[in-house]
Amino acid sequence: MLAVAVVWGGSYLAAKGITTTHTVIAVLVLRFALVLPVLVVAGWARLRALSPAQLRGAGDWASYSAGSSCWRPTGSSTPRPPTPG
Repeated sequence: MLAVAVVWGGSYLAAKGITTTHTVIAVLVLRFALVLPVLVVAGWARLRALSPAQLRGAGDWASYSAGSSCWRPTGSSTPRPPTPG
């Protein structure tokens, strides 16, 4: 548990420095893309045991939750000015 806290905390500090020049969504995608292969390897036997219906349900849920969380209005009606670069 301590190792998980250290790694997660270290990635938080790295993400905090990165977000000054990149978007928060890009940092989150990067963090989860880096850990996804580890999770697949760790849970491979359990993933193979899933039925096709369970996999379809998981895919439906993932696409719905990704869409609803990424495109939710932020409450700000004022557009941000373009960033130089």
